[in-house]
Amino acid sequence: MKRILFLLVVIFPLVFLSCEDEELNKKTIINLSGVTWYDTNVYLIDIDQETLKKSIEVGTVEVSKSCTVKSIYPYFRISAKDIHGKIILSRLLGISEKTVTVGEKDFQ
Repeated sequence: MKRILFLLVVIFPLVFLSCEDEELNKKTIINLSGVTWYDTNVYLIDIDQETLKKSIEVGTVEVSKSCTVKSIYPYFRISAKDIHGKIILSRLLGISEKTVTVGEKDFQ
């Protein structure tokens, strides 16, 4: 009985901490650019090494809507298509907060 109780005491905090880490890594990106993004990719970037670490497909993100990604990396770029199929690419943006807004000025 003591062994079972000991295992529960040890395992429960580990499970709780792993769920908490996932929540900490969730980032919400809000589209306030005035343009609906189609075929959208979020590129996660580690600036120290200046390398692309991960590309996440998020699909269509309408104006004033958001997408959520999991990221431990401090920077990202948005790559998408506009309504005419033209590729649009954002500048390098920081993702230090849980919620980031991307506006018209963030696209080149």
